[in-house]
Amino acid sequence: MRNVEANVAIEVVQLGREALSLRSIARQRGVSPATLVRRWGSVDQMFDAILIRMLAR
Repeated sequence: MRNVEANVAIEVVQLGREALSLRSIARQRGVSPATLVRRWGSVDQMFDAILIRMLAR
């Protein structure tokens, strides 16, 4: 049971970080977070694309 609770806590922290990242990216581009998600299709696809760009540098 503790492992499940720990895993859920880790997921919540990661989702919170992703949400903050999404807000900051949207702010930098001057659009709303919802607009970014619509353009990319999903949050996961957007973060995958951002990671690929960062790794390519």
